[in-house]
Amino acid sequence: MSGKISAGDLQVISDYIGRRTSGYKNDNGDNAILCENIYLNSPGGDFYEALRIMEYIHDAMITTTVRDGERCVSACALIWLGGARPDGHSLDNPHTDRRLAPSAILGFHAPFPVDRGGNFSSFEMTNAFVKAFAVAQQMLATFARYRIPMWFAANLMHADKNGFYYIDTVEKANLIGAKLLVDTNLSVEPSAEQLLRACFNLSHWGKGRSAYLALGTTFSRNGDTYFSFDQYKKMIYSGRLRQLSFKMMDSIQSFIPNTAARGADFLLSQIDARSDSAYQGDETLAFFRFLATRLGPAFYAESPGFLVYRGGENDFPSKWILFPSPGVVGPDDQNIRDRAELCLFAQYRNYGGAKNSGDFYGTEINDTNGPQNLPIFFLGLPANTLLTELLDMSGSSSALNRDIVPNRASDTPRPGWCAGASTKIEVYICSDTILSSLDAEYGSRYLAAKAVNPIQARAIAKQTMVSRNSCLLSNQCIAASYERAISAFGSVSR
Repeated sequence: MSGKISAGDLQVISDYIGRRTSGYKNDNGDNAILCENIYLNSPGGDFYEALRIMEYIHDAMITTTVRDGERCVSACALIWLGGARPDGHSLDNPHTDRRLAPSAILGFHAPFPVDRGGNFSSFEMTNAFVKAFAVAQQMLATFARYRIPMWFAANLMHADKNGFYYIDTVEKANLIGAKLLVDTNLSVEPSAEQLLRACFNLSHWGKGRSAYLALGTTFSRNGDTYFSFDQYKKMIYSGRLRQLSFKMMDSIQSFIPNTAARGADFLLSQIDARSDSAYQGDETLAFFRFLATRLGPAFYAESPGFLVYRGGENDFPSKWILFPSPGVVGPDDQNIRDRAELCLFAQYRNYGGAKNSGDFYGTEINDTNGPQNLPIFFLGLPANTLLTELLDMSGSSSALNRDIVPNRASDTPRPGWCAGASTKIEVYICSDTILSSLDAEYGSRYLAAKAVNPIQARAIAKQTMVSRNSCLLSNQCIAASYERAISAFGSVSR
């Protein structure tokens, strides 16, 4: 779906794709719609029509995707929010399935009156703003109906027509429930640092909080405050686990195999014996070592304060790692914890097996998608990591999209000169999804003329994507942003 969004587009789209007839399947057990995934590349347009399309896409259970190098901004971004499928999931909505490539541009802003030039009467101005407020009201009502959090709506309302709220960091993508198109390999087990940061991030995101902005809130009644990851990490390495409780033991017990049930009963009695103030300074690692000796040979403790279970290859899960979390409170300070909380990461496949290119990763453990959709590679990054930086971490974008979108090469814009590509850099540009589409968009001359090697070509492309975000469809602005990106790397030739 590309181009400007206009009144009447919903009818065109629904007539073409169709609607589900009986639940999510038709009476013959087949899908009653033409497609399961809609790809978005649009500068926006009619907000009211976009809201109607968003509702249609969600109700029809159609996934929405913004691919590498493509843009979905303004009203288009509202349509993206509607992405769903029967077994989808996010932090807020049980059916959400919104997909986003790291180099894609996804930007939101509030509805606003369109300035068509000329002079307007006070009545015309008032009427225009009344319509804009009506659309904003409809947007908020739609967000409430489809479980889009109000903190997100508040961020949108602060952005004017030139000030977009971009989904451009790891944190923003997770908070809005985006599934990132990333290519990664889990051949190396996560480090303690990655595990702790993943726990810290998810503890905040799950309660609608930022994991890197200091909000000045005391997170527990016992006075502990973890405004930053470094403070949380210091707490873990100091080894103090406060206020042990039955709740904590119940959390552990729910993951203990039946073969260790007798040991679990014993541990419950130990928790009860340690619940008075004399034991409030227990060292986490020492306590977990005590648990491991009672639970059996499949359990052991690891520094700085992890309880680890490693079963056989056929066990479900085959491994999990449990440790104290930062205990973050909710947006309105509800659910304040005055006892320890825990993070647990479960492994449902061997670390020795590589992920296939194109797997999607979310942010929530659930029975449908499972923790295999939560690589520590992604969740263990600093929350303010730019999505474009994932390209450098996860390899070529061509490999990313090969399995996600079959026949992608046939619908990717390619520079006209690619038919006669001869140099190494020309061949590289023409074979790379992002670089070839960018070079076609910017006149089929910039990268081939300036870049001297693949690394520099991708660096220029990355800088361009960042600088062009506010251009929308202004070709002059786009060309200028591209020239600035090239200038940043100096004047070079092939």
